[in-house]
Parts: sequence; C-alpha cells; structure tokens
Amino acid sequence: MIRRVGRPGILWFLRDPDDPNDHFIRDLVTKPMYNLVRAIFTSVALHSFLIFVNLMLPLQVIQLIQDRGTKYYAILFNINTRPI
Repeated sequence: MIRRVGRPGILWFLRDPDDPNDHFIRDLVTKPMYNLVRAIFTSVALHSFLIFVNLMLPLQVIQLIQDRGTKYYAILFNINTRPI
C-alpha cells in the first residue's frame, strides 16, 4: 500500500512482493546458509534498534521530564520532599 501511495524509490531497501523478478523460494534454496542467517540477524538487529528508539527513548525522556518537573514543583511551592 505504501509503495502505491508514496514516491517511487522511497522504500528501495525493502523487497517488493509484487516484483516478478524476485524469487523468494529460489533464494532460500540456492543461497548459502551463512547469507540467510546473516540477513535474518541483520533484520532482527535493525528491528530491535528501531523498537528501542521509537518506544524506550521517548518513554525515558518523558520520565526524565516528569522527574525534573516534580523537583521544580517542590522548590516552587516550598514542599518538604524529605520523608517524615
């Protein structure tokens, strides 16, 4: 769907499933196992990195902002932050 809507060539790094010259099964049979394992490992590493950047990093930034905000709130309104 994105290939039809987006600009041509924007997803050059992904295989096009509609490409008649691309043979997935033949690649599995003819390519060496090392290349296939390397491609799977690279894919897992890339997707793990993207998940980390898109989920964990914003959550850490929000938590950091909230922690700083409570400190400023306590100073502004002279709230005792020490336990009794």
